[in-house]
Amino acid sequence: MKTKMLLLFVYIGLGVCQATTFTPKFLFENATLFQGTRPATLAGDDSSITFGSGLAEGKALELTLFEANSLSLSQPTTVSIEIDLSAITLDNDFAVMISDGTNAVGFMRTDNSGGRILLWEATDQGTSMPFTQFQELIVGAGTPNIFSGEFTLGNTVDISGTLGASNGSGTAVQTIDRTKQLNLVLLTNDGGEQYRLNNLEILVNGEDLNSTPVPEPSSMVLFFLSLFFIRAKKK
Repeated sequence: MKTKMLLLFVYIGLGVCQATTFTPKFLFENATLFQGTRPATLAGDDSSITFGSGLAEGKALELTLFEANSLSLSQPTTVSIEIDLSAITLDNDFAVMISDGTNAVGFMRTDNSGGRILLWEATDQGTSMPFTQFQELIVGAGTPNIFSGEFTLGNTVDISGTLGASNGSGTAVQTIDRTKQLNLVLLTNDGGEQYRLNNLEILVNGEDLNSTPVPEPSSMVLFFLSLFFIRAKKK
C-alpha cells in the first residue's frame, strides 16, 4: 500500500490527472477488511472480492487515501472515484465514503425508487458509520454496476454523483478535517447485503508540488522515474 500511496502523491505534485486503479487483489492484500459475519473472499483468478460487512451501516473495507497534514488547505482537493460493483443480494444500498476518523461524507447507490444516488453523511465509530443525514441527488436511474462520484474537499464538501446517464450534486452539512488522515471507506447499509467488487479507480487533482510532502529517499526514486517518463513521452 505504501508504494501505491507514494505514486499517488508524485502524480499530485506534478499536477497530472492520473487515475490510480486499485485492483481487487491489491485491495484484498492491503486494505482493512472488516471480517464480520460475511468474510471477504478473493476470486481464484483475482478478478473480484466478494464481501458484506454483516453489520447495519457497517464498514466492509477501509484504505488510507491521504496521510495527516498532506493536503493543501489553501485550495480544495478533488477526488473522483469510479467503482464497478455487482450486487449479489436483492437489497443493496452501498456507499463510498471519505472519513477523517470522526465525520464521513460520500455517495450511496440504492436499489429503491428505481435506483438512486444519495449524498450520504455519517459519523465514524470504528466498525460502523451511523448516518446523520442524506440528500437525494439522482432518482430513477437504475442500478448499473459502474457508478461514480466526485468529492471536492474544501471548507465544505461538495459531492457530485453519476449513475448511468444521470448526474446530480449537493453540498454536505458536515465537513471533513483535511489536516487529519483521510480514509476511503466502502459501506454496506444493511448487514445482510453482499457484493462483488470488480474494480475501483481513484483520480486526484488540484495539488501542486509545494503542497506535497517531501518524499522519503525511497520515494525520490519514484519521483525521478516519473519525471523521466513524462519527459521521454514529450519527446
